[in-house]
Amino acid sequence: MDLNIQEILIVLTIFQLLVFSILLFTLTKGNRISNCFLGLFFFTLAFNIFNSLVFRLFDFFINNCIYLFYVGSSAALLYAPLFYFYILSQAPHKIGSSRIPILHLVPFALLTIYIVANFSRLPAQAKKEILLSGGLFSAVQYNVLVAVVHIQVFVYFILTMKKIKSYKLKYQVSSKTKHLCIKYILSGITCLWVIDLFRYISKLYITQIKVPVEISLYIGFIVFCFLFIQKIFSQPFMFHISENPTENKKQSLSDRIRKQYYQKLLACMNNEQPFLDPEINLSSLGQKISIPPRSLSEVINTMERKNFYDFINYYRIKESEKLLTTSSGREKTILEVLYEVGFNTKSAFNIAFKKHTGMTPTEYKRRNEFINPVKEKPLNCTQSCITG
Repeated sequence: MDLNIQEILIVLTIFQLLVFSILLFTLTKGNRISNCFLGLFFFTLAFNIFNSLVFRLFDFFINNCIYLFYVGSSAALLYAPLFYFYILSQAPHKIGSSRIPILHLVPFALLTIYIVANFSRLPAQAKKEILLSGGLFSAVQYNVLVAVVHIQVFVYFILTMKKIKSYKLKYQVSSKTKHLCIKYILSGITCLWVIDLFRYISKLYITQIKVPVEISLYIGFIVFCFLFIQKIFSQPFMFHISENPTENKKQSLSDRIRKQYYQKLLACMNNEQPFLDPEINLSSLGQKISIPPRSLSEVINTMERKNFYDFINYYRIKESEKLLTTSSGREKTILEVLYEVGFNTKSAFNIAFKKHTGMTPTEYKRRNEFINPVKEKPLNCTQSCITG
């Protein structure tokens, strides 16, 4: 069985994806549920690519392993939902503790049932006749199916971006640290998907560039897997946003030290107002008050029952309330207020403000203007003379 350069690249890609999947299934760092969903994502990707290899080596497989035809076809409708499940598993509520949304798996299930009913359950001779007569799908059906796969990927890409944005705004997760892994995976997979989409279009309309585009796609897969495996070993990359930060955390500080640190923290927050710094983080605040970041996190979690960013945002919102209720603050726009109290975006400010007050900044400002209207200053003598 002779392999050309494209088929060698496909074999290497499948091998790397399988190694990657096994590595994720056995990884003990981070969120195990997230690791498993990501592992399944790469496994189904490998399974689907293997399906294309079977059809490339048509003569070999039809004579030796005919049952392997179409075994990975329906996997094309599974890896987009699996990646979305991976993103969902980053939420405070674990997806593993509730029912997986079955609706997401319906397209995969329907295609699998169709393939099993019309091909897989048939005897070898019947399978051979179907393959030699043009295959299970006509050219039109195949193109429609591929188009559906790409549309599905695009839809899930939009859903994924919205979900990541909502997590980032709602839980104030640092994009430079905890979201680094997701951004890397999403960027890599998006680039590969765009190349694959271009490959599909070139196959239909520009056949001259089909081969170089296909080679670029599989080289991209190999490079992506190699770089990401490096990241697994070089740094912890999985994260899980906990809704209850005190849950399942071992406390290392004594009650006396914790109370001392807490008083020190409150004094700093009230007197120096470090929360006004938009770049404030656990390390910089710990350095400012001479408390180790890990100990500071424990103090905030146990004494305030909040995570670090909720704690900081509480003070920011209290400060913004003061600004919005003073006569000088009412003259400022919402945008001016949010920057002044340490927020970077209006969306993050609105979400945090409503979480703490039950209303939006605009509603809060209007309500206070109605209850406590600003009184006009009486004109002095000079002004009276000028205005007549």
